Amino acid sequence: MKAAKGLAIILAAVIGMTLFTGCSSRKDHINTMDMGEVERLPEAQKESELDKTLAEMRKYRTDNVKVGPGGVSTSLSMRDDAIPGQTKNRPEFIDLTTEAFWEFIHEYLKNEVKVPERKYGYDVAQCIDPRMNAIYDEGDKGVAAGYENENILLIEYETAEAGVYSYLVLVRESKESSWDIIHDGLSYKE
Repeated sequence: MKAAKGLAIILAAVIGMTLFTGCSSRKDHINTMDMGEVERLPEAQKESELDKTLAEMRKYRTDNVKVGPGGVSTSLSMRDDAIPGQTKNRPEFIDLTTEAFWEFIHEYLKNEVKVPERKYGYDVAQCIDPRMNAIYDEGDKGVAAGYENENILLIEYETAEAGVYSYLVLVRESKESSWDIIHDGLSYKE
């Protein structure tokens, strides 16, 4: 009986790890704590654990960049829905699959913010930080006040300082409209 119970626990853990890591191999697994473990930590340690998890996920992303024909780069990333505190209200954005959208973001980084292009290009992706993604859960949208979730998009990017990230808040009037960058910073409430 104990052996069957132990086997069930191990099987549940393996399934949970597989669901979290998606298509990544086991050696690329990010060691995140479950929500219950994180909630029992002191506030400062919660932030530390979250920052460590985000750093590991971003490193995985930059370590897995592939440059294809014409200089177009793609990167593997890990699912961020297992990060404690992550929103479930973030919309899916079709724009994230278009080359024109990413060219717009890269031009901003290159010309406005003056981020140097690294060997892996620019590390830029949809925001994975739950502290920023809280915008989708809260009534107070801060700098994006007056916009609905489907018209607010958060993008994170590695700044000129390696390993340091900032966030872009983009808005649009409707799904047919183009995106405008309205804020660049560490909080949408600024």
